[in-house]
Amino acid sequence: MTTPDLKRIENELTQQLNSHVEKGIRNNISRGHNNASDIGFDCDTYQALCRLRGELKPKPSVALKKIFRVGTEWERPNIRWLQDAQIQVRETSDKRFEWKKYNIVGYMEADIVIPQISERTKFPLEHKTVSPNGMREIQKCKARGLPLTQASQPWVKKYPGQLMTYELFKEADFGVWFFFEKTSGDFLWWLAPLDYDYADSLIRRAERCNENVAKGHVPPPVQKDLCNKCDFAQTYCFVGRDYGPGFVFMSHEEAERRLRRREELKGVHAEYERLDKSLKDHFRGQNVVVGDFKIATVPHGNGSKVTIEKL
Repeated sequence: MTTPDLKRIENELTQQLNSHVEKGIRNNISRGHNNASDIGFDCDTYQALCRLRGELKPKPSVALKKIFRVGTEWERPNIRWLQDAQIQVRETSDKRFEWKKYNIVGYMEADIVIPQISERTKFPLEHKTVSPNGMREIQKCKARGLPLTQASQPWVKKYPGQLMTYELFKEADFGVWFFFEKTSGDFLWWLAPLDYDYADSLIRRAERCNENVAKGHVPPPVQKDLCNKCDFAQTYCFVGRDYGPGFVFMSHEEAERRLRRREELKGVHAEYERLDKSLKDHFRGQNVVVGDFKIATVPHGNGSKVTIEKL
């Protein structure tokens, strides 16, 4: 067969599998409950729209559906992996979580016993597969002692809402994340103490949403950072608004924080550039690990470049 024939077959196989994925994508509909995985999204407009105007949420793309599939496919093998390592993880028999009092529904896949804390208590365990960028963001927050509610990625910001809801319901002092980076196979444990104030704010949010749904009311939208990645931004809240290329929603508080940070970095930038250049010149041609830093020389165009990465 000719090369064009082989490429045609490859394209047909690709289309066949993508079509199979596409068949599994359903139109969004309004849901009859508050989602534990979404309750951390800090917007009453969003919460009400999920319940009252769910059809306005765009269907996920084939590419996004494939990403979701990877997360689902890794869950059970990784739980088995933890069990093989003699970690006391148990896959829950009834994974569906329901807190009827607040009409919150979720999916609690496993729990874990941590003998160093308690020999008997079963803490909720959340398995999350993440991208390399997501893992870096999570590691950065953990290293700086920041809660994930302060992460820059909106989907990462929602993780605490789900876990804290489970902790509050189970009256557990801790919840556990097992983050799995799906390209390198690296992982990260994070034990999250129950934050009562934050958990209570989630319950209040669910209560407000239940009240809004009972009235058939969608609160007026308020522009905030989360609008940049919100499913309803262009279908309900800000339909037809064109702020030009590169525009992003930014709260006053976030704008002020960035401006202050900009001032702090003014005098540092020149020093950073000089130091970066001197280090890369020194290590050019080498592939070494120095303390917590991995330094590599990689091909680049007709020459090479040096990369410095914190482990």
